[in-house]
Amino acid sequence: MNAKQRRLCKAVPYMLLTILLLGIAAGCAQRDAPEPEPEPVEVKIAVDKATIKANGADVVRFTVTADGKDVTPSALIVRKGEPEDTLGAAGFSTRIPETYTFAASYDGQRSDEVTVEATAVVLSITADRVEFKANHKESVTFTVMADEQDVTSDATILLVGAPEVTLDNASYMTKKAGTCTFYATYDGLTSDEIRIEALPVVLVLRADKPSVKADEREFAVFSVTADDENVTASARIFRKDAEVDKLLEEAKFATDTPGAYEFYAVYDDDTTQAMQVNYTYVAIPFRRQHLIMQFTGSACPNCPLMTDAVRSVVEELTPTRMVHHISLHLDGKHCNSWLAGAIGNIANEMSPEYTFPSAVVDLRDEVALLVLQNQIVTPEYLKKALNRSGSAPAETGIAIESQVNGTTIDFEVNIRATRADNYRFFAFVVEDMIRGGQYIPGGAWNSNYLHPNVATYVIPGDPKSGVFLGRVEPGKETVGSFSIETKDLQTNRNVNLSNCHILAYTLKPSGEGYVLDNVVRCPLNGSVRYLYNR
Repeated sequence: MNAKQRRLCKAVPYMLLTILLLGIAAGCAQRDAPEPEPEPVEVKIAVDKATIKANGADVVRFTVTADGKDVTPSALIVRKGEPEDTLGAAGFSTRIPETYTFAASYDGQRSDEVTVEATAVVLSITADRVEFKANHKESVTFTVMADEQDVTSDATILLVGAPEVTLDNASYMTKKAGTCTFYATYDGLTSDEIRIEALPVVLVLRADKPSVKADEREFAVFSVTADDENVTASARIFRKDAEVDKLLEEAKFATDTPGAYEFYAVYDDDTTQAMQVNYTYVAIPFRRQHLIMQFTGSACPNCPLMTDAVRSVVEELTPTRMVHHISLHLDGKHCNSWLAGAIGNIANEMSPEYTFPSAVVDLRDEVALLVLQNQIVTPEYLKKALNRSGSAPAETGIAIESQVNGTTIDFEVNIRATRADNYRFFAFVVEDMIRGGQYIPGGAWNSNYLHPNVATYVIPGDPKSGVFLGRVEPGKETVGSFSIETKDLQTNRNVNLSNCHILAYTLKPSGEGYVLDNVVRCPLNGSVRYLYNR
């Protein structure tokens, strides 16, 4: 090994040591130097829409990027406010209309801000028509919209009033005409009001003629229309009256009383205006009715013969001749009767001075029944007397309405005439078929005899001249009212008022006196109308 090589060999350890020391020094120097700051990332936030509806259902969704990389799942979304809210990944919805500001946070970096406008939901109500008929048949139907969403089935529709009315469904009908105001509510929202006009039903009553003859035969025929639909069959037609309006049984009306009559109709709770029909006077002759007045007594054994004769004539001639019978029982004149009662004196005064039994026809013809065998056939004499009285129409008609109030008999009489005159009126209360004693032909006493048509009470006055109620003019009525207090009148029996009727007649002036013109029979608690000679 030469010197150079030996020098080199000696120098190598020193070189290696130097390199080692330099390496250690370099390593220490490297550990003591600070680490460099990392480069910041750029965090951005974006929304899928800038506007949402404040309906709690419309959602805005966010996207967060860091240096362009989608880091939404790892980011935090913050809604600015006092305090700030941290949102979840589902997005954001609200029911409060407002402008909202949002930012994102990622890896310690905060994004820029973004705004979203939550606009108010508009609830509206509309109708399929602006007017409808208030007939409880037509209806109006509503639609409720929350913006473009149909929420009719879930909305509440209210009718404004005092109180308000909540509709059961989205339709409304009524019978009350007028302006109806509605509004809707839904999910805390309230719509504007809407006004609908409920039109009145045009209900009209018509008559087929404005003037009708008051002859009880000619009718005014009525029809009822509702908005031009014929509803006569379902309507009720009334005639106005001073006391209680009268419901017509049919859609027509005839009367024998002249005058202007007013009518109106009711249909489905609607009422027409009143209309007038004029019923003009017609001179209609009255049916002539006759009266056989028998004077009798329970102590007269021959009186039942007259009673049988009268009965046979009445049965034979009525109803063609309309013959009425009344028995006046005498009280002390020629014979006595336990049935005389309250009218015994009247019977005595009216009875003819004749052999008993006796009767008068229409208060003018006397008829006697002689008890001698094979002499007078009384029924034939009665019929001859009726024929002499005549069957021509009567000048007067009599209508009566009666009522029993306890022991009082009240009745009202109406008289009409075909010519003007000072007619007079009289009436008896008659009880029929009274069971009691009666001497019969041969002189036997029959305790179960049935006494027909016994005159029991009378109105004050003279049966031969009657009571003056006032002059009767054609086309007008003369009215009289009478009361008979039965408890103040003496009878020898208990009168059965349920078995009684009124026998009334009119008298007309003749010479210095009066003659019978017409007769009617009216039940107690009943009425009788005018009877015309048709």
